[in-house]
Amino acid sequence: YEMWSYSPFLLWHLGCYFKTALFETVCSASVLSITAVSVERYLGILHPFYAQRKSTCRRARSILGLIWGFSLIFSMLSTIIYGFRVPYIP
Repeated sequence: YEMWSYSPFLLWHLGCYFKTALFETVCSASVLSITAVSVERYLGILHPFYAQRKSTCRRARSILGLIWGFSLIFSMLSTIIYGFRVPYIP
């Protein structure tokens, strides 16, 4: 995809990579978080007593850590693979 701006980016290529990676990370984490909540609710409806026993703060933190870790890895990979092309505008 292409991202257009009206003036040169303030931090050049490094800032542009950072901005894109951050955007990809936050979007992926949002989608994966909604998915995790949906799976937890599904399991809570299907097996309520088992879900209540397994529902702990430690488990929630580990799931959130995994979500953000996967989001960061996948966003870095997509940012590196796609790259950037700066058009010359006289």
